Amino acid sequence: MSREDRWRAIGAYAATGILSAAILAWVMRLWQADLAVPFDYLRAGDTFHIGMLVKGLRDNGWYLHNRFVGMPFGLDHHDFPLADTLHLLWLKLIGFWAGDYALTMNLYFLLTFPLCAWAALAAFRQFNVSYPPAMVGGLLFAFLPYHFWRGEMHLFMAAYYVVPLTVVVCLWICLDEPLFGRKPQGETGAAWRWVDPRGLASLIVCALAALTGAYAAFFTGFFLVVAGVIGSSRQWSLRPLRAAGILAATLFLAFLINLSPNLLYAYEHGENRMVARRSSGEAELLGLKIAQLLMPVTGHRLPALARLKDKYNIRTKSTEYENDWSSLGAIGGCGFLVLLGALLHARGTDERARLLASLGALNLAGVLFGTIGGFGSLFAFLVTPQIRAYNRVSVFLGFFALFAVVVLLERMGQRCAVSTGGRGFYYGALGLVLAIGILDQTTPYFVPPYGALKAAYAADAEFVRRVEAALPEGAMVFQLPYMGFVENRPIYRMLDYEHFRAYLHSRALRWSYGTMKNRRGDAWQRQLVAKPVPGMVETLALAGFSGIYVDRFGYPDGGADLEAKLGGLLDESPLRSADERFAFFSLVGFASGLRGTLSAEGWERRREAALYPLLMQGPWGFLGPEGTPEDVGDWCFSRTVLYLENPSPRTKTAVLEILFASNQEAPSALRVESPWFAETLTVDAGGQRLSKTIGVAPGRHAIRVFPPAPSPGAPRERRPCPFRVRRYHVEGLEQQRPSLGAGGSPG
Repeated sequence: MSREDRWRAIGAYAATGILSAAILAWVMRLWQADLAVPFDYLRAGDTFHIGMLVKGLRDNGWYLHNRFVGMPFGLDHHDFPLADTLHLLWLKLIGFWAGDYALTMNLYFLLTFPLCAWAALAAFRQFNVSYPPAMVGGLLFAFLPYHFWRGEMHLFMAAYYVVPLTVVVCLWICLDEPLFGRKPQGETGAAWRWVDPRGLASLIVCALAALTGAYAAFFTGFFLVVAGVIGSSRQWSLRPLRAAGILAATLFLAFLINLSPNLLYAYEHGENRMVARRSSGEAELLGLKIAQLLMPVTGHRLPALARLKDKYNIRTKSTEYENDWSSLGAIGGCGFLVLLGALLHARGTDERARLLASLGALNLAGVLFGTIGGFGSLFAFLVTPQIRAYNRVSVFLGFFALFAVVVLLERMGQRCAVSTGGRGFYYGALGLVLAIGILDQTTPYFVPPYGALKAAYAADAEFVRRVEAALPEGAMVFQLPYMGFVENRPIYRMLDYEHFRAYLHSRALRWSYGTMKNRRGDAWQRQLVAKPVPGMVETLALAGFSGIYVDRFGYPDGGADLEAKLGGLLDESPLRSADERFAFFSLVGFASGLRGTLSAEGWERRREAALYPLLMQGPWGFLGPEGTPEDVGDWCFSRTVLYLENPSPRTKTAVLEILFASNQEAPSALRVESPWFAETLTVDAGGQRLSKTIGVAPGRHAIRVFPPAPSPGAPRERRPCPFRVRRYHVEGLEQQRPSLGAGGSPG
């Protein structure tokens, strides 16, 4: 590269960065923002999970373990793997300088816009597109509606700057560029170059894709395979397929290495089947819709287009989920149609024609794979449902479409370059395309409500500061209502992950929410909250908790009954947040009084019983709880395993109670086998209780349940769930044993 070319490149990238920052400031009105408040704080949900991860990077070093949440045992995040290592590294680096988690999140989100624009610009330049149209295409790609809708709630998906680089690799394969084990055309000499510089770059890009999330890695692998098929079918050669195979293998290996801590944890502790459970039907709900690609963005600046989109969404409400975020905008939509036309009316063998044909083939493959009822749905049904949100391929389709637009703009520039007037017209047209695209792809909805955000954030921070002032440093606080982590349904008005609000504002307190579903800490919490309030409070005090935090949104009566019981028992009024949503009760006085009634030996004995009770878990064979609050149960597949764990170092004598029910009115036989007994029960829809006194040695023990055979002539069930476990409970005899009663809950 000559010195002149180098300065031209520096100027183009600098201008792209400055323009992206200026456009972003205008679209989001950043002069009104307080960067110490998360942009998506009011959207709740996943925003708080991301916030916990970002804050945890600074508090704990890495995301896999957090010693400030999930108390009393802390959070191990291994069961919910995150393949977003590159994003986490960026956040950790920014966090060293920024310090505050909210500022770190905001800065990274803002940084993703120039990163996406630069990556797209670099990709276009690989195919000799001149800088002006490449800059326009890069900016439009960075400002796709997808970027804003994902926002900080889906921060890692909003950081899609690796996508253009992976598309470059796929196009190299489609065009049969020399990557591996092939002498480049025109090169002399006997030695083959086994890895071309482009091949090395491709290996690096695939490794990066493996570090930017499961969906980025999955779709990259899919397009690599498609590119190999396209290239080989055109050239009648296995070279493109071989290159695609090498790169796909690199991607897969890097992905496995990326998740190796999670895989080793699952090997050592057993797979947790209650976390991140997916069903193949979700691929239909979260699939791509071609109509949404071409429809205007929701909340469009032009009222007529906004009404059109709202009307469409209302009429198709049952199928509108994430796919509403996949609009390509008017410019991208034109590029999408151009690519379809390129397939139907392909002509020419020059470089541009071959490039458009390759983009068209990749685009069509992405549509067929991602669309509702497409090949992605078959993959979810036949292979694995863990990849379910196929609408997320839209960011790849957006780049394909804008690449087509850039190619057409480049052709236009070549024709206009013959005269000064033509060049002026061309640059004016580029500016117009950019202006129309930005106005069309962004909406006033993308301006966060800065005033409301700051008020809500400050109110939560002030409440947590008051709680911290009432407790010693490092104290543990138990949070009610109990909410499972990760991915829990809303509890009345309380959304998933909202218990993390407290942790995000605290400096040294430790919080109960955030223990992984179906692990020891989760079982401990579930059994704790099933106790009557006096027993729960006493257990918390013995376990070392210094306070109880109540989110009133999680109760149908706003927590009134619970607060009355806690206030009467603790003989104190709670601290309340300014908005009356949260309440806090201190346990310091109660714990001190309880300790005064016990000897040192008695305290330690009861503390051990509180922290290490017998725990029951049901990870294998369950569909999940269903039913009314008075009669909830877990439907089970053909065979089910309950686990009984004794985490203490000594054998405990206990009473085990399980209430089974069949899905048939007629009685049928159900077999239960365990280390202590083997028994056949007669069960029906009304339920049959099993009650046994057993001695439980330290460790984890399996209770296997074999289902009843269907009754002759019984109607065939739509799902293979012949029985359900309506209740299961175990209690050591040294503790008060609650009764299940007739379908009642423990305690």
